[in-house]
Amino acid sequence: MRSSSLPSVCSSRQTVHRVSLACMQCRSRHMRCDAKQPECSRCQLDKRRCTYVKSKRGGRRRATSADSPQGESTVFSEPTSVSPEWKKYIDTIREPSQEIVFSEPCSVTSDSQATPSMIDDPVASPFDNLLDLYYSTFHAAHAFVLPKQNLLDRLEKDPLSFEALVLVMRYIGSLFNPSTSSASLERKVQRALAPIRSREYFLTGYHVQCLLLYSCAAYWCNKTETGLRLLDETIQLAIELGMELESYAIQHGEGDPVLEESWRRTWWQIYVTEAHITGTTRSFPTKTGGLHITTALPCEDHNYQSGTIPPPRTLYEYDMREFLMAEGDAEFSSIAELIGLTRTLNMVLSGRKTGNLSVTRTICAEVDIAISAWCALLPASKKNVKRSDGTVDEQLFNANILIHTCIVDLHRELSDLAYSPIESVSRCAPPSPAERLHVFPSNETHGHTLRVLSSIEKVGRLLNVVTAFDTCTPFLISMIANTTVAHLSACKHLFRGRRLQMEREKIRLSMAALKSLSEFWPLGRRTYTELGIIARESLSLADREISPWVASMGLPPVMCRNIGADLGGALDTCNPFDDSASCEFLMNV
Repeated sequence: MRSSSLPSVCSSRQTVHRVSLACMQCRSRHMRCDAKQPECSRCQLDKRRCTYVKSKRGGRRRATSADSPQGESTVFSEPTSVSPEWKKYIDTIREPSQEIVFSEPCSVTSDSQATPSMIDDPVASPFDNLLDLYYSTFHAAHAFVLPKQNLLDRLEKDPLSFEALVLVMRYIGSLFNPSTSSASLERKVQRALAPIRSREYFLTGYHVQCLLLYSCAAYWCNKTETGLRLLDETIQLAIELGMELESYAIQHGEGDPVLEESWRRTWWQIYVTEAHITGTTRSFPTKTGGLHITTALPCEDHNYQSGTIPPPRTLYEYDMREFLMAEGDAEFSSIAELIGLTRTLNMVLSGRKTGNLSVTRTICAEVDIAISAWCALLPASKKNVKRSDGTVDEQLFNANILIHTCIVDLHRELSDLAYSPIESVSRCAPPSPAERLHVFPSNETHGHTLRVLSSIEKVGRLLNVVTAFDTCTPFLISMIANTTVAHLSACKHLFRGRRLQMEREKIRLSMAALKSLSEFWPLGRRTYTELGIIARESLSLADREISPWVASMGLPPVMCRNIGADLGGALDTCNPFDDSASCEFLMNV
């Protein structure tokens, strides 16, 4: 379990003296530079040619009291001139080739002084294709890095400032293409992040984005301890820079509304990511949940991508939204709704104690009220996770999956669905309370069982509408695992006959979703295998009862997606506690 303590950085931000000039050699290697002329000390020691970029502002910029009040440190030397090779390379990114060819990335040497730079040999790796993959997959559900065109514009002017960030983005993009070696890319990422993690040079919000991206990738690539440490470092640095404050985006947005929005989204992605991981590891309370956050809420994803950023809405407005409905100003972005839901669940679940049934009853009641209120206040345009054009709203999808996973996790502890010791093999499954290995049905437990079965049903319907899982957040893995384990318990203890067969089909759909996610995320493969072990034990399946493709942990491709499924009201989010279908299930048991 992670520690929930952080150094007292909220009251005292980092104070770092800026260096307004650094030589090109130190900048390209992300090393400290004492800016001595004609040669800095490091270049003299390394026997390197030392060069400086001449400033166009007539000298060094002096720090003023108005500069970076939240403690962000940055290098104010002029952007480097762009070489013809780099300019040509940027052009290939803007107009990617129709024929995608993936080449092997540069090898990584063990000599720290010979670290290959992306800038040194820009055409040596498939930067354009991997970046395209990042934006077409992972970015869809985690849109906090600058939109592609905005990033390319800044990259052309100052490539060195974005080198580490682009490396991480390329690495994540490589996870979605089996033709690309992600291992060598990851080594380059680790080399690029080493000086950031050890604070060897001044850090900015872009470095926070680097750490956040790699923490997510490491966690879901089955390097969970590394991912957790990186997330802690991300939170620490973000707080030191003051990213949770409204002033940060304004003061460091350079007058660019898109960059300001990127900073806001970066903070809220940190907040939501920590909440998801804390829920998975059951290590409440969260670190960010106890902070005084004033940064504004993000706008709709399509506004962000197009660069049409509306005036940002505040947390105060969101918390007063029930009183704004009469004024016709109560609609917030989908990502703001996800953030609002996450904040509420963070608050309620902070006092959760697994195994304490009295506390669980109280928290269940509080969560039910919070979820009902959230759903009731959704505007009509947010009642369905499918947009009018048939596409899925990723943020609303995540919010709805989160709701039903939370209901299953909490209410199962009070339901007829007994736990099994075998469930402990899954890292994503909830711990098995000893007193819940055998349950004694009662009117109270039946009510909680209905809640669980209703949410399991709705998770299945939500999964059925996904046409491609490569754009889904990897946190979906743990949520599917949680609900599937409860579903297996229901199949073991409740369902019989034809109903059991139908429920088994729904479990196959959940496993198919995990199978699809496991193509990109190694922790998904591990979770998939773990659930197979639990299913064999829970359902007492003998090898002869399992068809060959199930026994080999493979599933038919047709189960991985259901394109064009027309579920209509099945995806309606306005009534998460509609138990009518589940009541029918129990009556037929």
